[in-house]
Amino acid sequence: MNRYIVFILLFCFLQAKAEAISFNYDSKRDSLTFTGEGTLEQKHVKQALAKYPRTKIVYVGGNVSSIGSEAFKACNKLKTIIFSPSVKESGYHAICDCEMLSNVVLPDNWGRINCFLVNCPNIESFVIPDSVRMIKKLSAGCSFKSLYIGKNVQRIEGDFGVDSKILSSVTVSPDNQYFSSQDGVLYYYPDALNCCEQNPNEPDWCFGACDWWKRDSSSTPELLIYPPEKRDTVFFFNYPTIGGISNKYLREIRLGSAVRRWNVGIVPSVSRFVVDDANNFFSVSEDVLFDKAGKCLVAYPSAKKGNRYVIPSCVEKLGSYAFVNCQFDTFVCPASVKIVHRAAICYCEKLRCVEMHWQNPNEVSFDSHPFDVINTSEVTLKVPKGTKNLYIELFNKKMGYQFKVEE
Repeated sequence: MNRYIVFILLFCFLQAKAEAISFNYDSKRDSLTFTGEGTLEQKHVKQALAKYPRTKIVYVGGNVSSIGSEAFKACNKLKTIIFSPSVKESGYHAICDCEMLSNVVLPDNWGRINCFLVNCPNIESFVIPDSVRMIKKLSAGCSFKSLYIGKNVQRIEGDFGVDSKILSSVTVSPDNQYFSSQDGVLYYYPDALNCCEQNPNEPDWCFGACDWWKRDSSSTPELLIYPPEKRDTVFFFNYPTIGGISNKYLREIRLGSAVRRWNVGIVPSVSRFVVDDANNFFSVSEDVLFDKAGKCLVAYPSAKKGNRYVIPSCVEKLGSYAFVNCQFDTFVCPASVKIVHRAAICYCEKLRCVEMHWQNPNEVSFDSHPFDVINTSEVTLKVPKGTKNLYIELFNKKMGYQFKVEE
C-alpha cells in the first residue's frame, strides 16, 4: 500500500512539474503571457490559444528556459512573439506555419539558431541578437526583406533565408569580425575561419576560439549573399572571390583588379561583364568573361543578345557553368577547345543547334554532364564529315544524351 501511495505522489509531482507553464490573457491588447519554468511546448500554446483565439501578441517570460520543437505551429492569428531573457534556445521548427506572424523578438542572450522559422511569409525583417554565435539555418519559406546580423555571429550554414526571393538588404553590426555588409550585400572573412582552425589552444573554433583574431585593413572578404531583390543594375566587386549572386535586376558586373576567383550562380539579367585593366586573372571580349590569357571561357552573360555565339578559336577550356540560361539558339565550338568542365552548357532552353569541329571528340576531356538541364532531343549536333558515329557513340550512347547528329 505504501508503495502505491508513493507512486501516486510521484506521478502527481511529475504531472505538476510537466504542467509548470501557465498563462495570463490581457483582453485590452489581445495578448498572452506565458510564465513558469522549463520548456514551452506545443501543448501549452494550443491550450492557451484554444481558450483565447483572438490573441495577437505572445510574451514568453517567467523562468521559461527553452521553446520546444514546433511549439508555435499554425498559430494563424498571432502577429508578434516576444521572448524574455530567460529563454536561451529553441527546438527544431520552433515557429512554423504562422501565416499572420510579422514580428519575432529574440533576447540578447540567445545562443544559436537552427532552422528557427519555417513558412512564416509575413515576417519581412529579422534581427539576430549580438549573443548568437552560430546560425545553422535561419529559416525556410520566409519572405524576409531585410536581415540584421549581430556582432558575435561567427558561422553561418545553410541558406540563411536566402531562399527569400524578396530579400533586398543584409546589415551587419560594425563590430562583427567575421561578416560585414556594404550597400546591403553580405560578405564574410575566411581568414577568420582559417585562423580559428589553426589555433592550437582552442579546438572548439566555432564558439569563441577566434576572439584573439581581429580584422584589419589587410583582411579580405568574400561575397556571401547578394540579395535577390536588391535593385541596383550595376555591381562593382573588388575582392579575391566573387560568388553568391542570384539577382534579376543586375545588368552589368564589374570586376576590380583584386578579383582572382569566379564562383557565381545564375544571373539571368546580366548582359555585360567589365574587367579592370589591372586585373591579372580575368579579361573580357565582346562582354564575355575569360581568363587573362583568353584561353578559358569563364562566363557568358545570360542576357547577352544574339541568336548565335561562336567561341573564339584561341579558347582551349570551357569552365563549369560557363553558359547558363543563355538566349542564343546556335552555339559553335571550335576544335581548339580541349577541356569541357561539368555543366559548361546548362539551362539553355532556346538552344537548338550545336556545331562541333573536333575530328575525334574522344580526344577532348569532358567532365560528367557537359550539357545539363537541356532537352537534348530538340538539339541538333552538326559535326565534321565522317565523324557522325564517333559523336553518337560518345554523346548519345556513353553520356546518355538524345542529340540529333548531322554531318
